[in-house]
Amino acid sequence: MVRTRRGAIRQQQQQQQQQQQQRRPARHRFHIITSNINNNTPIYDGIITHFNISKKNIINLSNNIPVMKGQKLRGPRQVFTNDTTKYASKSLFEDIVREINTHLKYKCKIDADFVSSDWGNWVLAPRTNLCNSRHGGDTHRDTTSLEVGYLTVLILLGKREEDEYGGVTFYGNSQDIRPEVGTFLGNDKHYLDRQIDAGVVTEEEVRKMEYNCVVFDSRLLHFSHKHTQHMQRTVFSIQLNEEGLPLLVQDEVTTLSDEDGYVGRIEY
Repeated sequence: MVRTRRGAIRQQQQQQQQQQQQRRPARHRFHIITSNINNNTPIYDGIITHFNISKKNIINLSNNIPVMKGQKLRGPRQVFTNDTTKYASKSLFEDIVREINTHLKYKCKIDADFVSSDWGNWVLAPRTNLCNSRHGGDTHRDTTSLEVGYLTVLILLGKREEDEYGGVTFYGNSQDIRPEVGTFLGNDKHYLDRQIDAGVVTEEEVRKMEYNCVVFDSRLLHFSHKHTQHMQRTVFSIQLNEEGLPLLVQDEVTTLSDEDGYVGRIEY
């Protein structure tokens, strides 16, 4: 009888411990892939890291976004400069950049400061009645610079948990795969596929359901998946570079006119 009572007490204590562990908030998780080969290589060489921008900033970012309405915008994605008087304000942008730098410093152990060359860009994939996407975007990199220290930030807005929300696939360790080539088509794409088959390059899809932000080496190859939601996919993009490096200029960015779109709000 005593043994039975002691066993019952021990079992009750174990159950209480399990319940306490379940109530504890989950620890912040992050993920880094690097291609470092020695201690002289910066940790952000080939980096891919995911985390969550604060809910406050996500709400503020979602409250004023460019919404495409022009019928001429039929490509799988469009990139527009951020107008700080209509969309993400300068103060909001600076607050988000501080969050990113904090994550890089304390979670990724990167002892460097990163600054932006502009006020951010909007990467918009139109809803299906404007563009019935049959394929994703081309495999490309955001810079052909050989310098280590350029980072791209993608902040995913909207209902990213849905399968129809077009995600992004990255090719890990691809920063040195034909670095002078910006967009991989034809023979360049065949070469990349052979590197994947050989295990030199790895494929990783952005974990859009877990995290609303991904930061990666701008030299990494990546492509966007087709977007089939009946609502616009909205991504806020920031180009960062290590302080002291020349600023990058995005060639494909255009301005969204009043005829092409309007200021709107989306669910976060």
